[in-house]
Amino acid sequence: MPQSPITLPAMARRPASLAGMLFVLLSSSLFAAGISIGSGSSMSLGSGTVDLGCGNLAIASGGTLSGDQGTLRLAGNWSGGSGFSPGTSHVSIVDGCATPETSMVSGNNTFFNLSAQTNDGKTLVFDAGSVQTIQNSVSLSGSNGNLLTIRSTSPGSAADLDLAPGGTQVVDYVDVADNHATGQPLAPGPPIAYHSIDSGNTTGWFITATSIPALGSLGFAILLALLGFLGLRALRRRSESASP
Repeated sequence: MPQSPITLPAMARRPASLAGMLFVLLSSSLFAAGISIGSGSSMSLGSGTVDLGCGNLAIASGGTLSGDQGTLRLAGNWSGGSGFSPGTSHVSIVDGCATPETSMVSGNNTFFNLSAQTNDGKTLVFDAGSVQTIQNSVSLSGSNGNLLTIRSTSPGSAADLDLAPGGTQVVDYVDVADNHATGQPLAPGPPIAYHSIDSGNTTGWFITATSIPALGSLGFAILLALLGFLGLRALRRRSESASP
């Protein structure tokens, strides 16, 4: 019999307390169905770890989840939006129970640390037009033969990943399409250096420095002649302006 998400009713409060975290840890088997934080409800991770297993995380309008210093792992979907206050937390998207595996990240979100990792092969889907702001670190990695595939909900329309200046990144074994790195460039260099695939519409990803082509002997001679001409012209003008 499928389990329903745990829903915190309106006006429920779950502070970052020892009792609250014990409830979370002892109820981890129930969290396989996920957590839904309703309007007017709040939950705090404190310094604890919550593993949702195959479940989803959903925060309704008016609900809040405080990341504090905690860690939240899930293999399902994330719908947090402005209801998620990241603190210095770590949100980790991992392998789960379904095959093929897909996790969707809905809306505009701000994360402190965000990671998505797979050993089995997984697709990470962002809402087209959405912006995911990462304040400190991002880690996106698959494995040899099982890439982490990054897509948007609408082929041809990109989602944005905005890694703050000074933030750190790890990228390896990914297949990216329809995603724009609007903060720091992501995976600077050729895709092969990251065991990765650029599948198109990836502004800000895999940027390589543009090299200036070397001049041949003829080009060098033309450049010297041009510089000499400009120098003589400048001397002539100076001489003319000095004459009475």
